[in-house]
Amino acid sequence: MTQVGISALQAELTRYLRLASAGERVVVTDHGQPIAVLSGIEENREISNAWNLVAAGLANWEGGKPRGSANPVKVRGKSVAEMVIEDRR
Repeated sequence: MTQVGISALQAELTRYLRLASAGERVVVTDHGQPIAVLSGIEENREISNAWNLVAAGLANWEGGKPRGSANPVKVRGKSVAEMVIEDRR
């Protein structure tokens, strides 16, 4: 793990981006306090497939938390969420 201050990061951004893309975790600090982490993108098959769907126009993502389906599946009885909550009591 590498730590770098904001000023040094600005001065040598390319170097730190290369470290991150090579698998090194780069912690960005402000006055010695960690504020961010730079890391390479680890894309598994599911994420790659999802981005391919977005690129093909078959799905979209606006960067937020998923809102769920506009037409949720109807279930009889308790939902899984309700059963988990009940089981935790």
